[in-house]
Amino acid sequence: MLKKILIVGLLLLLIGGGIVFYLLNKKVPGLKYIKADFALTADELMDEMLGDETAATAKYNEKVIEVTGKVLSTSSSDTTFVVMLEAVNSEMGGVNCSFKGVPENASQDFAEGKTAALKGRFTGYDHLLSNVQLKECVPAR
Repeated sequence: MLKKILIVGLLLLLIGGGIVFYLLNKKVPGLKYIKADFALTADELMDEMLGDETAATAKYNEKVIEVTGKVLSTSSSDTTFVVMLEAVNSEMGGVNCSFKGVPENASQDFAEGKTAALKGRFTGYDHLLSNVQLKECVPAR
């Protein structure tokens, strides 16, 4: 009887461990297949932020936005890739799109001066850098 209880307990422990391992290693779906809540240009997004930041932040907060604009600059590290889209009315910045990892063909798709369409989750306006922040970005098309 004790042997059967130990075997059942061990099986439950293995199954529970397998479930925990699966949940910890499960990939979170990105924005690639999620439809954007809004689609606009970098200039339109920046104009809304500069016009009424409170209203624009309330409208876009944590929403998925597709933004199109001219690539101003790019930067990368081991874990992130950042594309800055130009916004004409911005003092210094534009729309800052941060990717998790470096996307395929990043050097071709996001060359300076090229028009790019990106999709990301709106996180706010950075007053210090004068740019709109988008995270979890992916190419829109």
